[in-house]
Amino acid sequence: MKHLTAAALCLALLCSVASADIIASQPLDFNVESSGWFSQSGWQQIAEDFVVGVSSTAKELTWWGSTGDPVNGFDILFFNDVAVFPDVAGLPDVHHFYSHSTGALAGVFVGNDPDNAESTSVWNTTIPDAVFSSPGTYWITIRASSGGTWVWQHATASGVYLVLRLTDNEAWQFSNQGERSANAFIIEGTIPEPVCPWDCSQPSDGSVGIADFLLLLAQWGGPGTCDIDGDSVTGINDFLALLAAWGACP
Repeated sequence: MKHLTAAALCLALLCSVASADIIASQPLDFNVESSGWFSQSGWQQIAEDFVVGVSSTAKELTWWGSTGDPVNGFDILFFNDVAVFPDVAGLPDVHHFYSHSTGALAGVFVGNDPDNAESTSVWNTTIPDAVFSSPGTYWITIRASSGGTWVWQHATASGVYLVLRLTDNEAWQFSNQGERSANAFIIEGTIPEPVCPWDCSQPSDGSVGIADFLLLLAQWGGPGTCDIDGDSVTGINDFLALLAAWGACP
């Protein structure tokens, strides 16, 4: 088994959120030729970036990893992105804007990492509302709060630079210890329906026009704010809907 879908996980773990929007998704990848990275309180902490297309609220989190000795719970932290240099990926802010501790939480075994036979499990928890107030890049840290060692496993998403720090209130830093650094998690929650979905440029200007058309072309073939019909592919149906709504928003 390479990975489980979010829906399958909800059935397996009895997720308490009956229906939720996917805010960010980087599912497990067993095909990476190395294990993940240690991430735990009081020692090495790992951060992973993700992009939010519109303002949204996280309510549920799923993540994958491996433990040596049992851990007693996890800390979940969200950070704003801080620009480092022009045209270069940013880093997390030193201080988080959101934190939640799970307490004792059992994982569900999903398989062994073929590279080193590590036992990999999946965890899932509801979280008090974590609000991403505007579109853009954010960062998440998942770390073992106490107990044994924990390794955050790799995701199917690509990555180059590992981002880490050793203690709280310390600046984050890049490290190129390998070719992959994307880590596995899924954030679910609530994404409000836009009042005028055809006005897809950000920030919205209350009308459907050339800025929305150009952004739709830039997002063509993939997900984005101009994916008006919500099928995860910006394409001809979205283009026709945008043209039909051209002008001031209703």
